[in-house]
Amino acid sequence: MKQLLFLLSISIPLCYKAAPKLPIVEYEGREMHLYSYEELKEVKDFNEVEAIDLTAENLISINGIAAYSNLRYLKLSGNKDLKGFSGLSRLKKLEVIFLIKCDLTEIPEEIAKCTSLKKLYFNGNSLKDISRVTSLVNLKELDFINCDLKEIPKGFSNLKNLKKLYLFDNKSLTDISNLNGLNNLEHLQLSFCGLKKLPEELKTLKNLKKIYLLGNYQLFDVSELGELPLLEEINLDECNIKELPRSLTNAKYLKRIYLYDNANLKNVQVLKKIPTLVEVDVTDTSVDKTQVNQLRASIRELTVYH
Repeated sequence: MKQLLFLLSISIPLCYKAAPKLPIVEYEGREMHLYSYEELKEVKDFNEVEAIDLTAENLISINGIAAYSNLRYLKLSGNKDLKGFSGLSRLKKLEVIFLIKCDLTEIPEEIAKCTSLKKLYFNGNSLKDISRVTSLVNLKELDFINCDLKEIPKGFSNLKNLKKLYLFDNKSLTDISNLNGLNNLEHLQLSFCGLKKLPEELKTLKNLKKIYLLGNYQLFDVSELGELPLLEEINLDECNIKELPRSLTNAKYLKRIYLYDNANLKNVQVLKKIPTLVEVDVTDTSVDKTQVNQLRASIRELTVYH
């Protein structure tokens, strides 16, 4: 097992060979060298390091990480025995952390203190408690894909700067009412969860542009979608939709709606009143060919899959 403590006491050799070309990561319009575990041993000046990739390095601790005071981007995925995060919150410029498949059951306390974070990825951890994330008020992108979530904690509305939220493949997640008040959220991924009905609180997400609900097999009530005026894309493939809300005409910017494999869906007449549509999928529904032809005739340059 490895620790990062040795990085604080690296001796500086008297001469250096030319360093190999390092991998590059693009972040917010600029390129940064992405240092590996081995390459960090050759670093002369810790302040030059802005991005580190420690993926699957069998780490148990990163307690020496605070030495890299200009660190902005950190990949820690695949370190299943990683428990020591001491010093991480001292990195005031740190904005991105990947903790994918690290066998975490809760959000480490030290990470909850990293208030400079803008992007945080937990894909593939069985998280029993995510309440600590509510302290990270500068987050813009958050990933809880396949994390065995059962609920969204109270206080989630603290994340006012959040723009992208990925909750894909949390099959026990049936209630998302605590997503209310995320005023800047634009992209919401809820595919393959356990939703049956969209809560009234969803209408508070007034800036939402894309919502993905694919594979919520029991989802039948999506009436709240009509309360989201900026929606551009809706994916309701493989749900249990029987009808579309009339209020969907309020979505003045809607371009794409996917309704594949909703066997009980018969009527999509409301879509004729949304002239911004460019793509509709009603494959494997009960929508008849007459309606499809009417749709095509009503909206210029509309592509309908049937």
